[in-house]
Amino acid sequence: MKRIIGLILVIAFVFPQFAYAQKKKDRNRRKIEKKALEYYETVFGKRNKMFTLSEIPDEYKDESKVVLAQQVHLALLRNTTMNTNSTKVALRKRVYLNDEAAVNEFSEFFYQNSDVVGVTIIKPDGTKETVDLDEAVEVTSDVPKFYQDRFHSDDYYKIAIAGLEVGDIVDYYKVFNESYLRNIELLIPVASEAPIVEQEIIFDIDKLWTAYYNSFNGAAQMKLDPKGGFDMKGRQRKSVKRLRFTAKNTAAVNDERWSFDRLDAPLIKFMALPPGVNYGGDDKVSNNLDKKKMFDNALSFASLYVKTEKRDIGKRVKALNLVNEDIDYAAEIIYRMLRVNTLRKVDGDSETAEDFSYYLSRNSRELPGEIFAVLYAELLKSAEISSDIVMVMPKSGGDLSDVVLYSEPTFGVYIPSTKKYYWPVNSFSVPGKTPSYLQGANGFKVDYAKISKRKKNYAPCTVGMSTIDDNIYEVKMKAIVGDDNTLQVDVNMLLTGYYRNVYSSLFLYNTNHLKEEIKMTRANLSVREIKNEIKQAKKRKKKKKFDELEFNFNNSDWMEYNKNKKELFENWLESEYEVTEIGDKSVVENGMSGESNLLHIQFDFTSDSYVNKAGPNLVFDLGKLIGDQVELTEDEINERESDINFHVARSIVNTISVEIPEGKTARGLDQLNMNVVNEIGEFVSTVKQVDNIIQIKTIKKYKNNSFSTDQWSKMVEFLEAAFQFTEKKVILK
Repeated sequence: MKRIIGLILVIAFVFPQFAYAQKKKDRNRRKIEKKALEYYETVFGKRNKMFTLSEIPDEYKDESKVVLAQQVHLALLRNTTMNTNSTKVALRKRVYLNDEAAVNEFSEFFYQNSDVVGVTIIKPDGTKETVDLDEAVEVTSDVPKFYQDRFHSDDYYKIAIAGLEVGDIVDYYKVFNESYLRNIELLIPVASEAPIVEQEIIFDIDKLWTAYYNSFNGAAQMKLDPKGGFDMKGRQRKSVKRLRFTAKNTAAVNDERWSFDRLDAPLIKFMALPPGVNYGGDDKVSNNLDKKKMFDNALSFASLYVKTEKRDIGKRVKALNLVNEDIDYAAEIIYRMLRVNTLRKVDGDSETAEDFSYYLSRNSRELPGEIFAVLYAELLKSAEISSDIVMVMPKSGGDLSDVVLYSEPTFGVYIPSTKKYYWPVNSFSVPGKTPSYLQGANGFKVDYAKISKRKKNYAPCTVGMSTIDDNIYEVKMKAIVGDDNTLQVDVNMLLTGYYRNVYSSLFLYNTNHLKEEIKMTRANLSVREIKNEIKQAKKRKKKKKFDELEFNFNNSDWMEYNKNKKELFENWLESEYEVTEIGDKSVVENGMSGESNLLHIQFDFTSDSYVNKAGPNLVFDLGKLIGDQVELTEDEINERESDINFHVARSIVNTISVEIPEGKTARGLDQLNMNVVNEIGEFVSTVKQVDNIIQIKTIKKYKNNSFSTDQWSKMVEFLEAAFQFTEKKVILK
């Protein structure tokens, strides 16, 4: 009884406090919402003509949904802390639902956590219904692209909206703040999957800020408003620069595969720099960013970091005594040492081999490009290797002249004597090898020895391209049809170049792929131990030797990481082949060293899906053994608006042998022999039976890295041939 009374007293004591805290929380929330609504009405006004539109133009009558009006107001706030900058954004959209597909789509409405959010449904007769968001649930994935914007990064929620019908208008708004660690950078598409009748984007820029902007791919140019913008109290001031983008009747754009959005879709770029930073010119708001000054400022910033970072790693490089080594070898060792040092910084500075095994194999940290470039060039200098620092624009972003955002270009190092480029280290990068997204990039380079001089030569440079023979995805498969019609499959996968880069993180999940790197760089040894080892090696007059390192994977965090990566591999395998049970997987070569940097993987699986009994015979889905192929929709085949862009030319090769039961003959093999070859690419296959072995060889080639729109039909030819191959079945009689 005493316990019950005590419990009642506890509840009686705690509940009022909880209720008070809840009321205080609700009161604070209402205060935030009220303030946000006042701000919204200040910047947009209570009556906004743009949002009186209620009918769609005749040219959009066949569209599923139409954005009648879209307005964004973005204010750059004063820098109130040392570490963050922020924006205050008010956004409103008005969407017309023109068919049942749009009705179904908006029956689940998505929005982001904000200071205030409002959603109103306007019926064809003008009746307005406010959507209650109290029952909304948080979502972490599968957010439709239409609801995603470049201004906001907060959590997403969704709410079901009942009773929608064709002709309804969904009118919604939100007000929120967004924080940025350094510059405020925005890449804003001004066209979407739905046409936009009217739109406006306003930037109000406080006088302490410097801003750069430009428009691309047919987007209208932004203009300065001579009246100025709103200050933080909502007063219009000429000292606050207002930049305005307006557009009418913006057509919908299709989201096409193999296209570079920054080269095709209408968009605007905007970057604001906090007080004290400027990339050229006296204008506080400009569409003329000085790329050379940005380069110089980036390296000045990087140099501050390098001064402290170089202390430890510089001693290690010096201890290795690389001055008299071959330049390629010395550059490789320094690059690998820099990687080890970079990844170690993620989780601590322990010197044990066990920690290296765990940390270095798990982490994927990448130094900012400008810091990598200065640090690597400085370390090369200590080994008496001359180098240039380069700044290039990845070809998916256009030309270096298109740079507006600080994050767009990539920094690297070029060694003139070997004519090799070195790019920021990550877990799977290879020294002296250019990743596919940077091949063909253009920019300029500066001699590092003259980097601090006021007058220096910014020499133009273009990064070389790999060939189709450098980027190969090769599968060697052996399969056996068992007595129970189960297929036992053994696969050797050999990947180079582009494909090695793409699949390294997937296939190397349970390996210590940096083990040899630790040995090469003596990363587990102190500077004194390195010096002593080299001294002893000289006395013995032998080549450098390295003790084998023992690695320990018994770490709970590692095991959880490994489990997640294993699931990714299994998901990939099941999407590529018809898998019933997954067997063993091993890494023969990890692709981290050697001339070819070959990634060689072995795995096996069984399947009861490929072969099925049909009376006395067997039906064999033989074509599916080459793996999943691109399946184009009818719309994709018949309509192509943008150029086709890949990063590199590449080829896919399958060599397959299938052992079928003795006495069986495969009927229908001829239909699997295909030969589609044109100037864009090819798909060639040969299939035959020798004794009880079916032999398959297929070659699929993308002969270049880019093609024009009028060449699309040629590409469709070999893509369709490859897909049709996977649809072919044969009869085992």
